[in-house]
Amino acid sequence: MIAYIVKKRSLGEACPLAAPTGIRWFADVKYEWENRKAAENLRKRGVDFVDAIAAIEDANRVEEIDQRFVYDEERVPVIGMAPGKVLFVVVTLPDEDRCRIISARKATRHEQDRYYAGDREAS
Repeated sequence: MIAYIVKKRSLGEACPLAAPTGIRWFADVKYEWENRKAAENLRKRGVDFVDAIAAIEDANRVEEIDQRFVYDEERVPVIGMAPGKVLFVVVTLPDEDRCRIISARKATRHEQDRYYAGDREAS
């Protein structure tokens, strides 16, 4: 089963992850995830996928396309601020109006340093 949350956008507003992907969303954004995976992520890492949305939408986020491995899909790691903590979130963009959250965890010290330094370059 997949859960989702729809974030309303005004016409022509860019999607949060437009920079690395070139995708612009012109409709509502649907964040989705597998319930089983979200529950396991919360249990193991203490991060709720609902909180991960704030990190994805953070205007100061650090993002890049993951090219380390060959996946069935393009994955985008995002380092962004959620209420009270910096998170490392991995997402994929199945199409122009959907963002699927794959995993979320508290950012490491190195990742937090990148975030606070505004380091937009891949390390």
